[in-house]
Amino acid sequence: MSAVKLVPMLISLVCVLLSQIPLPFLSLLTSPDMVLISLFYWGQARPSNLPLWGVFIIGLARDVLAGTPLGLYALLYMVFVLFLPNLRKIDFSRFSYLWLGFSLFSLGFWLSFWSIFSFYLQYRLPFEDMVGQWLITAIFYPILYWIFQIIDAKLTEVG
Repeated sequence: MSAVKLVPMLISLVCVLLSQIPLPFLSLLTSPDMVLISLFYWGQARPSNLPLWGVFIIGLARDVLAGTPLGLYALLYMVFVLFLPNLRKIDFSRFSYLWLGFSLFSLGFWLSFWSIFSFYLQYRLPFEDMVGQWLITAIFYPILYWIFQIIDAKLTEVG
């Protein structure tokens, strides 16, 4: 695998680290799930550069750093990426449609995460926390999308 093809996975791993850093201006809120945004972007833009084994490693790294049960993020990220080809049938010619698609798709991800983690802990986690995580992630989507688009354009130039 060439260095250019590794970039989406490496960016996603950097997002794992960045997702663990509390943002000072969001002190009362949670940090956005930059990994989910990264996987969505690269899974749409360069799906062949985002192999399932790489998504698994990214998820395990997130599990270790976040302190979640080992395999929870890994499993959900893999399922998330496996469903991405179904979205290619939808016309995302307008950014607003793409943003809405991500928001709805990520809502399914966070509902699944909340349900499985609540079941694992054997008590119901606060639903508001999950909604907050989903909203802040959806709000940050355009910023990271723009950054990833710039990187993707540079990758296209490099070849």
